[in-house]
Amino acid sequence: MQTVHIPLGRRAYDVLVDFDCLPRLGSVLRERALAQDNVAVITSPRIGGLYYESVEAGLREAGFRHVGRWDLPDGEESKNLARFSEAVEWLARFTPDPAIR
Repeated sequence: MQTVHIPLGRRAYDVLVDFDCLPRLGSVLRERALAQDNVAVITSPRIGGLYYESVEAGLREAGFRHVGRWDLPDGEESKNLARFSEAVEWLARFTPDPAIR
């Protein structure tokens, strides 16, 4: 797995690049100290249909207890403020722990 560092000062972040890494995504996130038990996956129906089961299984195997999926419709026309708002609303309802809401 290659790490590409994006140097943006305080907003710097890493992008992980690898082939066929989705089944082990959960363990990679744990290795990088992601301690939460909730993981939200935002995907498209087409891509989610191909890969989500593998991602979800890997996340659950790594101990993530609450894994959810929200589908953004395929196509550039779906990348708009209305769809972004829908995603944010879904994320706000996603957590199973009322104390976190």
